[in-house]
Amino acid sequence: MKMIPIVKCCTIIIMSVVLTAAAVLFRWSYMGREKAAVSEILKKQKKQLVFFAAAYMITAVLALIFYRRKDMSFFSMAQKLILWDALVLTAVIDKQIKKIPNKVLLFLLIVRAAGILTEAMRYGASLTNMLLFSLLGMVIGGLIPLVAMLLSGGGVGAGDMKLYAVTGAFLGLSGILQTMMFSLFLAAVVSLVMLICKKAKMKSTLPMAPFIFAGISIYYILI
Repeated sequence: MKMIPIVKCCTIIIMSVVLTAAAVLFRWSYMGREKAAVSEILKKQKKQLVFFAAAYMITAVLALIFYRRKDMSFFSMAQKLILWDALVLTAVIDKQIKKIPNKVLLFLLIVRAAGILTEAMRYGASLTNMLLFSLLGMVIGGLIPLVAMLLSGGGVGAGDMKLYAVTGAFLGLSGILQTMMFSLFLAAVVSLVMLICKKAKMKSTLPMAPFIFAGISIYYILI
């Protein structure tokens, strides 16, 4: 088991803290739109700050564990960390207002594109293979929810389709299929429980981002 250089360890921790602050401020800006000092924003969102901080620090710890266990480059690990953290943010926003911010999806696409170029230049990885890996995951990740959306007449949202597609760009074909399987299974179980407890009706819809986050969490733990 390889040791983690202290610089890389600190970088991952600092990254998680920075992403925590960025996520809290983005959520406030996206949902609040009011002008206030940063100190006032944090005072208003103490619970959210604690939630994000806990989730992101756990992510950082797991990232360190993965980095020790897996033969994985630092840049690849950083991409996984950023994806996981961004899904926390989308899960919170989607649960509250049933909307997935396009800005977060665009940010993730930029991160993935930069990651592919970095891996190709720094480690000599095949650019063609990496592009095919991402494009295949992205296409299948978006196509299956698109078919489900057309067949269900709106049961699956366009935001969910885009989030699955972007996640597929990071995970590839096998990864997105497993993540999709876990997330849809969890969504089905929760829907069934809510129906039995009369907390929802047959035509009720659930925000999918929390389940996509749960699905990728299970996938990361099992790989």
